[in-house]
Amino acid sequence: MKIKRILAIFLCLSLLLIPITGCGNSDDDEYNYDNGENESPEDTPPPVSSDNDEDTDPLEEAEKILRLLNEQIGSDDFVGFFHEMVFEHSEDLGGLINFPDGYLFREGDMVSEFFEAAKALEIGEISGIVETMYGYHIILRLPIDYDSTPIEFSGYENPPSLRLLAAMEAFRHERFQWRNALEFEYSQEPEALDIATIFEEGPDFDTSFPRFAHDTVMITAGDLTLSWSHLYAFMFPVVSEVYQLHEANGMEVDWHEDAFDGSTWAELVLEYALDEAESILALMYGMKVNNVTLSDDELQDLDERIEEQIERHGSKEAFEEHFREHYGFYNSEVLMDLTTIELGYGELFDYLYGTDGSEFPDDLARMYAEINGYLMAMHILRMKPGF
Repeated sequence: MKIKRILAIFLCLSLLLIPITGCGNSDDDEYNYDNGENESPEDTPPPVSSDNDEDTDPLEEAEKILRLLNEQIGSDDFVGFFHEMVFEHSEDLGGLINFPDGYLFREGDMVSEFFEAAKALEIGEISGIVETMYGYHIILRLPIDYDSTPIEFSGYENPPSLRLLAAMEAFRHERFQWRNALEFEYSQEPEALDIATIFEEGPDFDTSFPRFAHDTVMITAGDLTLSWSHLYAFMFPVVSEVYQLHEANGMEVDWHEDAFDGSTWAELVLEYALDEAESILALMYGMKVNNVTLSDDELQDLDERIEEQIERHGSKEAFEEHFREHYGFYNSEVLMDLTTIELGYGELFDYLYGTDGSEFPDDLARMYAEINGYLMAMHILRMKPGF
């Protein structure tokens, strides 16, 4: 499901479980940029190429088209007529292919003249001739289709709809509410986590074991807990980046060195890890209060995915070595915990808002569109020479 792929990406960036969770090299799972080469929908007529010669004045052509449009204003299906005129006369071939039903955009997505002209229109109203660097536009303002994809996401495989983005924003606020409802307790005070000592030999999990056993409970929220292994999973990517940054500059890591905002490197790493831990506990809490659990089939699928990774690397030892090299440690229980949480993330979202946000209400999607300044319009473009 689309939402699970999108949400998985966001969570994978935190958990760094890319080889397991499908955020890695699979063409089916990645959220890849395809340079706008999306296929045109089957029911979309092919764009009509311009047959203008070099002597044709694009402004005169746009004025002729505008006169034809003005003759049809007030007709029963003016939008349908405008749509036909787009495919007969517009030279915006990329828009015809990728946005046959109009652009969903906000300020900064289009040139300023286009944005300002569209913003000034009422729904169903057309503009006069709008000149931009590209040519001459006639714009029809449309009501927002919440199941359309905003232009900034259009070049991605399986792009989210505006409704889905609105639902994801609502889900983010829901997680804040869950987080505020929890009281976090630390079995080890943050000051006791001596980053300089723990990582003095680099970001290697084994060297940190003398300080804390892998199953040492570090953070508690009611009956929910995270161990040192969990916390380490959040620390590792940041610790690795600190070492790589210093290595690139030929410097030794000094964890007590000021980084920025008056914090030391050690303080920043710890702050990030604890923030991630609290966020995950809030997600676990949300799953608990909503009685969301993974099915036996999903758990079996997770086992199979891990087995596929082991087979892909040739052996369990080779897989563990790969995991250790890229993520600092290998602990199958922690791996299963975090990956299960990730899968539960999508299940919880579907439970609250429907698959891919399909049950997210129109009034809330409209509010999201207004807050974020989205507009929707289609246009006819006669291009200036050279474009």
